[in-house]
Amino acid sequence: MRAFAWFLAVILLAGLIGACIAYPAYEFTSTFANWAFHRVASRIAMLALIAELVWLCRHLHLTHKRDFGYGLPWRRFIKVSLLWGAVGMATACVGAAFEAWRPATPPELDKPAESPASAPAQFSTIVDLPPIVTNLGAPQDTWVRLEGSIIFDPKTLPHPEAVAGQIGDDVLAYLRTVSLHQLEGPIGLENIRQDLNERAATRSGGKVHAFVIRTLVVQ
Repeated sequence: MRAFAWFLAVILLAGLIGACIAYPAYEFTSTFANWAFHRVASRIAMLALIAELVWLCRHLHLTHKRDFGYGLPWRRFIKVSLLWGAVGMATACVGAAFEAWRPATPPELDKPAESPASAPAQFSTIVDLPPIVTNLGAPQDTWVRLEGSIIFDPKTLPHPEAVAGQIGDDVLAYLRTVSLHQLEGPIGLENIRQDLNERAATRSGGKVHAFVIRTLVVQ
């Protein structure tokens, strides 16, 4: 129980370390690579956990393979491995037989129902947002001008003016956190488009189907 508490503590500590230095590390890596924030944070937590586990194993005197449960004699290890391998194969065969005997589902019933969010918007309306001009997060002397539009269903959003203004404010705040490297290339532009789509959908409660970038000028 004590060893389990130690392992749980080092896992929590690794997550805390990752949370503390993830954003500064993301800001640094964004100057030379277009890596997503969650990837940077997870890698930092993994590296911290590896270092902590090495220290913990030495602290608990776990230095031999027997300490990790690999102390069986060779013949005994082979017998146990073959036994549980056979059990796994048997259970897999039972599952495969059950799947083979199950009646086939008609194609029209097997097709999942199309949700309103994934269904194509019919009778959609497009509204242009006012041009957004601001400086980037890095370098801060670089300016960007974005002209965009939102696509929505007028039945669910009969008065889009207020939502359009809120989305414009969100886009302005978002662009102030973006670095110039994140705007480079088709992959960077696609990531920006996806982020703006998510922000528009979140701000409108899912009523805005898409955010369209009409022009994007950096100078």
